[in-house]
Amino acid sequence: MVSTSTNRGQTWSAPQEVSTAAEGYAFFQGMDVAPNGRVDLAYQALMAVNPATFGTGNAAINNWYVSKPATGSWTAPTKVSHASSDPAVSAQNNLQRKFWGDYNTLVSRNDRAWFIATDSRNGVGCPAVDAYQRYLVDNRLVIRGGMGDRIRARLGQDPAAGPGAKPAPRMDCPAQFGVRDGECA
Repeated sequence: MVSTSTNRGQTWSAPQEVSTAAEGYAFFQGMDVAPNGRVDLAYQALMAVNPATFGTGNAAINNWYVSKPATGSWTAPTKVSHASSDPAVSAQNNLQRKFWGDYNTLVSRNDRAWFIATDSRNGVGCPAVDAYQRYLVDNRLVIRGGMGDRIRARLGQDPAAGPGAKPAPRMDCPAQFGVRDGECA
């Protein structure tokens, strides 16, 4: 959703949807205004590939771009990724959830725009991490949000114990697990 102002923020236009469900769930955007007044917006979008799959192969992330001339309307979304990324090729340090960096930005000039975004096309998934995360979900050992993980650990429900023991990525995963690059599109 984008809202614009032509009077330095005194008033704003009604919010306008510039991404669509066809691209997936839009997140981590970058926005800039070129010297000629064109507004450039790029974002990453997550799309389920195979909802029956848990972990690697479940989803794909692509980069999308829209723009609005100084006097005109928004363009249709254009895919600018050269390859899709799989969010399951990385994890938080505690391995309990997937991790995707939000190190995105967009830079514009009159003749073009560059979207710099997290990319994992060179990463490789880790079946041991997928299995560990599946165990945590199946046994309700990960609570979404806030203090949930610390509270469960204090109650003796340590997800590092038991049949779903936490893997050691350097020993249990391919060398490319956790590899994230940047893409400039």
